[in-house]
Amino acid sequence: MSSRLIALCFCFLVTLPLQADPTLRVLNPTRAWQNYQGTIEEALVSMRPRGAYMEVGLYLTFSARSSGLPANTQLEVEYKFSLPEGSIVTDSWLWVGDDIMQALIIDQWTAASIYEGIVNRRRDPSILYKRGPDNYELRVYPLLLNDTRKVKLTYLVPIDVVDTQASVPLPLELLEDSRHPVKNLDVLAWSYDETASPGILEGAGPGFELKNDPRLGFHYRQTLNLTALPHRARLNLTVPIPFDDGLYLSSYQGKENNYYQLILQPSSVLGATTSRKVAVLIDNDAGNASIDRAQLMQQVRASLKATLSHTDFFNLFVSQLDVKQYAAGWLPADDATIDDAFDEIGVPATYSSLPALLKRGFEFIQRQGNEGTVLLISASDQFGTNQVANQLLRDLGANSFGGNVQVIDYQDRSVDQFRINGVWYRGNGYLYTNLSRATGGSYVTLSDGSSLTAVLPQAIRANGRTLTAVDLYTSLSSGFTYGRTTSLSSDGLHSASEPIVQIGKYVGAPPFSITFSGINRQDAFSVTRDVAADAVVQADSSSEKAWVGNYIRELERLPESNPLINEILNLSLEHRVLSQYSAFLALEPSDTTRACTSCVDESAATNVDDDPELPQADSLLQVYPNPFSSVTNIEVSIPASLAGDAVSLTVFDVLGRAVRQLPLRRSGGRHTLQWDGSGDDGRRLAAGVYMVVLSTPHGTRSLKAVLY
Repeated sequence: MSSRLIALCFCFLVTLPLQADPTLRVLNPTRAWQNYQGTIEEALVSMRPRGAYMEVGLYLTFSARSSGLPANTQLEVEYKFSLPEGSIVTDSWLWVGDDIMQALIIDQWTAASIYEGIVNRRRDPSILYKRGPDNYELRVYPLLLNDTRKVKLTYLVPIDVVDTQASVPLPLELLEDSRHPVKNLDVLAWSYDETASPGILEGAGPGFELKNDPRLGFHYRQTLNLTALPHRARLNLTVPIPFDDGLYLSSYQGKENNYYQLILQPSSVLGATTSRKVAVLIDNDAGNASIDRAQLMQQVRASLKATLSHTDFFNLFVSQLDVKQYAAGWLPADDATIDDAFDEIGVPATYSSLPALLKRGFEFIQRQGNEGTVLLISASDQFGTNQVANQLLRDLGANSFGGNVQVIDYQDRSVDQFRINGVWYRGNGYLYTNLSRATGGSYVTLSDGSSLTAVLPQAIRANGRTLTAVDLYTSLSSGFTYGRTTSLSSDGLHSASEPIVQIGKYVGAPPFSITFSGINRQDAFSVTRDVAADAVVQADSSSEKAWVGNYIRELERLPESNPLINEILNLSLEHRVLSQYSAFLALEPSDTTRACTSCVDESAATNVDDDPELPQADSLLQVYPNPFSSVTNIEVSIPASLAGDAVSLTVFDVLGRAVRQLPLRRSGGRHTLQWDGSGDDGRRLAAGVYMVVLSTPHGTRSLKAVLY
């Protein structure tokens, strides 16, 4: 087939309507009218930090329970969903019995032809398409009424940096179209270097526990009770980033190209931190929002506590018949003070008082010497036309206001649209766009599918001084970088409190040299940092996939042409990164398609520390001093019941690799060994966290040891 014909087929395939909200259907492929809502019976998500990205593995088990279809009908699962902006899909698995079938990646036209042919022949395939920049479609066949089908989707999500922590959304919205609600979500998480455990930004769930699995090594796990969460709740996983003086740099040496990822904290690199000062203005219109007033206040409270520190300041205002202001001046943003403010001030009225609320907030900032940010959180829609919006902007004196205004519009119901000067605006969008623009702030709306818990931390942080003419240049002492993508706006403006992320390719070898320059309060600055080879984190092939995925997204924005389509397709197939012109196709085992023997099923993880017959770790193991720099003592107590059994003592690194086997007598009683921080090869190990594991026939027990 000619490339032109393939291109025409591709054009047809990718111009299907985009799907914003997830939809899960089970249907009879031979009778299109037999189409019913499907069910997600089980869900598990694994999350591993990969530099500026989080690798997410989503395990889903589908069923046709309560669909009313005949029991002997071979059904098809149709699952349409969206991923966070900038996500990169890298793999798809299908379970056929106990076998894991890792999908092939081929051009979309060929994949569709094979899939439909297999469905007609009643065999076992799954196919995953990319239908738009962030929209996807998964099909699985066959599904019997009393059976289930299990799949895994793997994708990279760009992290949001909350102070020193990586934050990414848990995929809760992908579970919402299940006919029978998903009751629990198992979450497996890894940290960057095991020095601190992950958490949930909003504080939900019982908390993570450290687990040990023979295949997965040490990781963290918790089970979220989804039935206990508010309707359409949004939660974010956080993992501490091990910054080194404001920098995190990782590199990966591929077969043909080398890649790096850089995260830079401007305030730390400049050596000056600025306390945040946030005046929080909360407005409401009960008919315009799916979230109720109590939930709104709880989410704002939780985000303030998670994002601000005791060195920051805040004040609180809510719309009531008379606008209620909590304090006359700034208050320290410690947890106790935030709780006191929210407990006392109550909830906003069911109706909007937007003009009076904004006026009170502006006057407060002006009395404080124009230092601070107004954070407006509103569901009002009374100022949608340009006539009323412009009048309010003039009355407020927005153009001369000394502070900046961050706006979160949480209206997600009954959203009217207004066409003004050739541009469509939702609700109060025209007002908020011009208000934030005039004051140097920002504006986000939940009517486009965003979640309040996701946008709140970013809006709270987006205040303080703004740097101008910002540039970030990365080089090497014996080489150069190229193909760089940096999270800087084209106008060179950047908040000092917001991190900068850069990914790129490089030629040569470390040390890296990083130059950060710009203008801070009318003073030019240029700071250069050298990063030695031993300070660069060694990454894996996900760095290559992240760079390729970003490049493919840029190419997909360009006007279609045959050479462009071929370039995208070649990159997609070579690097196993899904594009709008390729597809992941999983087939049943056969002479030509074998089950994946190297695929590790994280959903089958077991905790080998849970054997009740074995005493807890703190009664069997002691490590002192800990942390240590030269030598540490490891004290092992072997119960008499285990004397003579096959017991061993092994040191593992954070990736689960055995790095040192320590000699241990099998006799019962207490034994003390010394470990000098070296591996089995006699060389000193890198500073970091290690796990000392006592293995017995009844299970294992483990303790952390920190080498510095």
